[in-house]
Amino acid sequence: MANQDGHRAADDDRMRRLFDLARDLRDRAPWTGPVPRPLCGIRCLAETETYFICLMGFDAHRPGLTAYRGDQGYHHCRRDGGQWDDPLELLFQVMHLSVVYMDRDQLRKEERQLIHRLGLKFRNRFHWPAFRSYTPGYVSWRLSCREADHLID
Repeated sequence: MANQDGHRAADDDRMRRLFDLARDLRDRAPWTGPVPRPLCGIRCLAETETYFICLMGFDAHRPGLTAYRGDQGYHHCRRDGGQWDDPLELLFQVMHLSVVYMDRDQLRKEERQLIHRLGLKFRNRFHWPAFRSYTPGYVSWRLSCREADHLID
């Protein structure tokens, strides 16, 4: 199935790799204290744009990792990219990929089905990884193959 940018949804092998990496990240819990924003910038060899990585969770937000794309993403990571009355508004203005740790009942049905299909088990609050792609003008969507590869990198 294709997402809003016309690319194939990430296959089970990529998603299994992402879940393994997400479990490792969650076990390390790097968000227990303030982390520089952005933490780093990553440019995949096949891409012209850089993704700027931010850890979430140390400032009363749900734990996770976000990869913001391009110059606008960089400025958002630095928190100097604009003034938003509602922090959720940025989800609709800046292209980014994320893994956020949720409760099981907060996952979408398709996400729970994927976890079950892959034979994965998660327990406890805020331990269930949810991978999302945010593109301005669209509802958050599952990752494409290319987006999954970016998060794996």
